[in-house]
Amino acid sequence: MKDINKIALNKLKEVLKELNKLPGIVGSAIIKKDGEIVVKDMPDYINDDFMNMLSTIEGFIENMLPNSNDIAPNEVIIRGKYGNIIAVNIGDVTLVVMSNLRANLNNILEIIDDFSDDIKNYCNILFENTLELPIRQILLMGERKKFRRDVDIAIFRFLRFINLRKYIGVGNETLMYYFGRELCKNLKFNDFDELSDFYEKYKLGEIEIISENPIKIRIYDCVSCSGLPNVGKPLCHFEAGFLAGYVENIFNKKSYVIETHCWGLGNEFCQFEIKLINKSKNKK
Repeated sequence: MKDINKIALNKLKEVLKELNKLPGIVGSAIIKKDGEIVVKDMPDYINDDFMNMLSTIEGFIENMLPNSNDIAPNEVIIRGKYGNIIAVNIGDVTLVVMSNLRANLNNILEIIDDFSDDIKNYCNILFENTLELPIRQILLMGERKKFRRDVDIAIFRFLRFINLRKYIGVGNETLMYYFGRELCKNLKFNDFDELSDFYEKYKLGEIEIISENPIKIRIYDCVSCSGLPNVGKPLCHFEAGFLAGYVENIFNKKSYVIETHCWGLGNEFCQFEIKLINKSKNKK
């Protein structure tokens, strides 16, 4: 993974070096949508303070540039007294090019267009190979000196209920469901006792089987919803995904999980009904 990331990063550096050979270009940088600088090739007199300011400008530019799948990227040109800043939207990043007043902007934009596919592809490689630690390795990692493993429940609920859709275009419910499902599928419990022990050890709640046919599972003291008011809808998408991952591993079948009881519905426990889909997961 590290080798792939290094290759992609070096390729992006090569692209910037080629761009900077064009007459009139002073420097260039590739910046993520959150303002993080992926790679830069700027002269020494352009310091980190200026790059931080450039990141702020990028945040402004992001609101002006719609995402585009067109061949020609969208661009914004900021003309100054002593030079220009060209910002071009390319996939998940913005290419920022600084030029002097003598630069041929049309020519620069044409060259940027030629490099846009390479930038997009190498950035995709770089972002797709982000650090991902094995689930069990994370669970076994050392404790903190003072606070050890304790984290207030409010932190989990911030992640659960903050409106992520306005930032990434995907709702919390979907993210939490697939997070729970992926977590449980990686843990690979052999039976319900192992799942129950995990729930108690990590203080996720007290879990029990109410019925085996149909499968009904109840959770008391749920980490997602216990103590919350009646809001007229179920809230435990993480738990639903977690249980889906469990039964899919055990029965090797896809499942459909519905939460029938929840603090969000006015109950004082959570209950889920799980239906197995007869088609095997491995059957094509």
